[in-house]
Amino acid sequence: MNSILKSIVLLLITTSTLFAQETIVIKEVTQTMTKGDNPGLQSTFKSTTTKDIEAAIKSFLSTYKANIVASETNKSELIADDVMIPSISDNTIDIHYQMLQAGTDVVLTTYYNLGGIWASSTKTPDKYTKVYDLSNKLAGKIMAMSMQKSIDDAGNKVKGLESELKGLESDKTKLANEIESAKKTIANSEKAIAENTSDLTNLKKAETEKVTDIEKEKAALAQFNLTGLQSQVKILEKEKATSQKLVGKNNATIAKNQATISKLITANDQLVSQNKTNEGAVASKTAEITKINGTITTNNLVEREKNLAKLQKEAAKLQSSQEKVTTNTTKTSGNIDESKTLITNNEKAIIENIKAQEAKKLAITKAQEELKKLVDTQNLYLSK
Repeated sequence: MNSILKSIVLLLITTSTLFAQETIVIKEVTQTMTKGDNPGLQSTFKSTTTKDIEAAIKSFLSTYKANIVASETNKSELIADDVMIPSISDNTIDIHYQMLQAGTDVVLTTYYNLGGIWASSTKTPDKYTKVYDLSNKLAGKIMAMSMQKSIDDAGNKVKGLESELKGLESDKTKLANEIESAKKTIANSEKAIAENTSDLTNLKKAETEKVTDIEKEKAALAQFNLTGLQSQVKILEKEKATSQKLVGKNNATIAKNQATISKLITANDQLVSQNKTNEGAVASKTAEITKINGTITTNNLVEREKNLAKLQKEAAKLQSSQEKVTTNTTKTSGNIDESKTLITNNEKAIIENIKAQEAKKLAITKAQEELKKLVDTQNLYLSK
C-alpha cells in the first residue's frame, strides 16, 4: 500500500471516531457559592476548559447585553448583574456561573437570583422551568462552540483531500501528456531512422561509385609519368630556345658576312650547314614537344590529376557523412528506448494515480459525511 493510500485509510479511521450528539444532563443541586449555600442547576461538560466555558457564557449572554464580571472572592465564578430576560421575569435578575475544572472536564453550576430569592423547583416552581430552559440553551451553546474546532478541522480535511485530488488529477494529465509526447518522439525517431537508413544506403552506394572512379583515374594516370613528361617538355623548351637563339645569332652573322661573301664563302657555307642542322634540331624538338603536349592533352592528364584529388575529397566527405548518419541513428534508437520506458512507467503511474483518486474520492465523501454529522449535531445543540 503506497503512502497516499495509507494516509487516506488513517483519515477514514480517524474521522469515523468523531462523536455523535452527547446528551447533557442538567440536575438541580444546592451547594456553596459566593453568596452562601444556594440552589442551582449543574452540568458536566467533557473535554473542555473553564476558559472555553467562560467564552461560551459571554457569547450566550451578549444577546441580553449583560454586564459580566468575575467575582472578587472567587475567580472561578462569573456574575452577570441586572440581566433583563423577559422570558423569565419582567425585572432584572442576577446570574452566577460557578466553574470547576475536574481533570479534562468542567462542572458548571448556574445560580439564578430572582430578586432576593434563588430559583429552585421547590421555592419558585413557576420560574424553575424557565431558568432550566435557559440553562439548557446555554448548554447547547457550550456544546456547539466546543464542536466548532472539530467542524473546522473536518472542513479543512475535506479541503485538503479535495486539493490532493486536484493534484492527483493534474499528475494524471501530466503523465498522459508525457505519454503522448513520448509516442510522437518514437514516431519521429522511427521516421528519422528510416530516412537515415535510406541516406546511409545512398551514401555507401555513392562512396562505392567514387572509389571506382578513383581507381579508374589512378589506372589512367599510372600509364603515364605526368611529372616526367612535363619535365621533358621543360628541357626541350629550354633546348629549343637555345637553338633558336643560335639561329638568330647566326642569321645576324650571315647578314654581316654577306658583304664579304667572297672572303667568307667557306665559313658561310659552314654556318649555313650549321643552321640547317640547328633548324633540324628545332624542328625535331618542336615535334617532340608537340607530341608530348598532345599526349598530355589527348589523355587529359592535368584534369585527371585534379579530378582524382576532387574524387578523393568527395569520397572522404561521403565517409564522414556515413559516420554522422550512423551516430544519429544510434542516438535516435536510444531516444526510442527512453520514450518506451517512459510510456511504460507513466502507464503504471496512471493506474496507481487512478487508484489513489478513487481512494481520495471515497475519503472526501466520508469526510463530507462526518462534517455534515458534526454540523447537524451543532445545529441541534443551537436549536435547544
